[in-house]
Amino acid sequence: MSVLKTLNLDVAEGEFIVLLGPSGCGKSTLLNCIAGLLDISEGRIFIKGKNVTWEEPKDRGIGMVFQSYALYP
Repeated sequence: MSVLKTLNLDVAEGEFIVLLGPSGCGKSTLLNCIAGLLDISEGRIFIKGKNVTWEEPKDRGIGMVFQSYALYP
């Protein structure tokens, strides 16, 4: 089963983004994948042109604040 399909996201340095959508549409799943908190089965994740798909979260050089501590896995 695919959870996130055909997704390309390009965020410029210093730019803020907002993910909007109904409950269960994959917003938190996407953020957890980008942060390295969830493994992905297909595709790749690039941060600043570097493939970080299999990098540990601590090695990705990004930070994330969850709206609720209950969302942190």
